[in-house]
Amino acid sequence: MGFLSKTIWAIFLVTAYASNPDEESFEKYIESILKKQGSNWFEQRLVSQLSSLVTKRHNFFVFSIAHVSLQDMWFIGAFGKWFVLPNSMKRHLNLEYGK
Repeated sequence: MGFLSKTIWAIFLVTAYASNPDEESFEKYIESILKKQGSNWFEQRLVSQLSSLVTKRHNFFVFSIAHVSLQDMWFIGAFGKWFVLPNSMKRHLNLEYGK
């Protein structure tokens, strides 16, 4: 691997590490989903707080995975954004939650 490719990988990893989303950004992401669904402010706050109680987040330093056990939903966070994992990918996750 040449100097240029090592430099590009280093920049990529440092950027991913610096922009790895945290729990607070996940709560805001859940609130934005609820807002799009037309939930009122009270419902948004309530569900956001409940989600934070039943959410387990794994931090892999350059990305994060979150699991909301109430709805069995999985999310991946990278570069400051959160994304819902499709059902087809869920079975490949081998993370133990709640233990």
